[in-house]
Amino acid sequence: MDKISFKDYRNLGPLKADHSWIDKHIRQIFKLRIINRNKIKQANLKVVVDAINGAGSIALPSLLEKLGVEVIRLNCESSGDFVHLPEPTPVNLQMLSAAVKRFKADIGMACDPDADRLALIDNTGRPLSEELTLALAVKFVLAKQKGKVVVNLSTSRVTETTAGEMGEKTFYTPVGEANVIEGIRKHKAVIG
Repeated sequence: MDKISFKDYRNLGPLKADHSWIDKHIRQIFKLRIINRNKIKQANLKVVVDAINGAGSIALPSLLEKLGVEVIRLNCESSGDFVHLPEPTPVNLQMLSAAVKRFKADIGMACDPDADRLALIDNTGRPLSEELTLALAVKFVLAKQKGKVVVNLSTSRVTETTAGEMGEKTFYTPVGEANVIEGIRKHKAVIG
């Protein structure tokens, strides 16, 4: 086993910022065959985004705008100052629900502080749990491209049921994005 070498944080070297990664990531998303940019643009969608002033404050609105979606930003200052409890659960999304109704939006999108989970609000202001968001994503992807699904052990069975209804198998990994990514690679899954 390698020996860990600890260094004082002031002696690690220069800090370098690269603000191009969001655009690079969006370009990769656009390369996916299942994304139909023209169809999305032609739908003339209006979306309210609540990014809880976290990591998704720039990325999610930018992705949607590049898809031709009208975006109304709510808590998208990327300051890290949470204006409500950060978990994207229905009880914490009342502000977003009200905004969807007020702006007559087609949908509301809320992400957690590090933007690795997404919850949706329908056009009536009704919140859907992030578990249903994942199942909807799996259903969409599997309708376009057959293959295996990988989720972590804290995921409800609704995703496995959805995949099963589409004739596909779901594999479970320990909790954590790195574990899901490893599972996707191991099982050659199309979504995780």
